[in-house]
Amino acid sequence: MHTEIAVPAEDGRQLSHRATLALRCLFAGQSDDGLLDTGAEWTVLNREMGEVLRAEGCLGDPIGTVEIASRLGSFAGDLYELDVTLLAEEGADIEVAAKVVISDDWWGPTVLGYRGLLELVRLGVEPAHGVAETTWVYFGKD
Repeated sequence: MHTEIAVPAEDGRQLSHRATLALRCLFAGQSDDGLLDTGAEWTVLNREMGEVLRAEGCLGDPIGTVEIASRLGSFAGDLYELDVTLLAEEGADIEVAAKVVISDDWWGPTVLGYRGLLELVRLGVEPAHGVAETTWVYFGKD
């Protein structure tokens, strides 16, 4: 379950992040891959996804502002409530009313963090045991 996530850098270059555990998601119906990061405090959407959601009118008013420190630096962002669907390759998709951060200063990939999203689902990881095998992420509700 490896995928490359390309994101624009501040100077306009395209950067690539290898997401070891990426999940296909819908954010208010808009598709994006999210880097599964149980160590991230919040789910942070990449800049492009934030722009799409604003342009489509999918965002209400922010419910707060948060400060985040990451390996890419510190930044502030607006916190929104948003329907997020985790898309399953097998079995059923699940949808949660999540809290996500959108920041014009964030130039990294979409990161699926603990507070407001991952804390709402049950997660399990079955690691790959060889180069040809696939890592599986299991998720569910209730």
